[in-house]
Amino acid sequence: MSIDDSSELVSILRASVPLATIVLSIGIAMLGTMLHYRRRTRIAELIHTERMAAIERGIEPSPLPPELLNGGGRRAAMTPADYLRRGLLLLFIGIAVAIALLVSSRHPERAVWGLVPAAAGAAYLLMYRLDARRQQSGSSLAPAPQHHDGRSPG
Repeated sequence: MSIDDSSELVSILRASVPLATIVLSIGIAMLGTMLHYRRRTRIAELIHTERMAAIERGIEPSPLPPELLNGGGRRAAMTPADYLRRGLLLLFIGIAVAIALLVSSRHPERAVWGLVPAAAGAAYLLMYRLDARRQQSGSSLAPAPQHHDGRSPG
């Protein structure tokens, strides 16, 4: 193998790594979607079979599960703890990416890419702060019970 062949091989590998990453990422997402659909379909089939057997025996079938009726059960609203956890995670991932790119790269300006997850983390932390304030102000609408001399019970 000559020098020219190895540099050509390196350029081919440099082009194929991002392409393979994109193809595998899309493939994994499609596989996850397909498996989720198959699982939901199987659950619906089992519930249908159970209900038909109950009807054949003259038994009142149990009501359908609400998560089957509303499209798979939507997740509950995020709590302040969820915002805090996600915010801190993304913030520190962003800082770590920025530091890694700053230290290891010949182009330190690439470290700004660490700001993307850091900014998402900061947004989650802001949501945590706003949600905590909203819940605090919502709970302070009703005055706490007090004794006749103005002290709180307890």
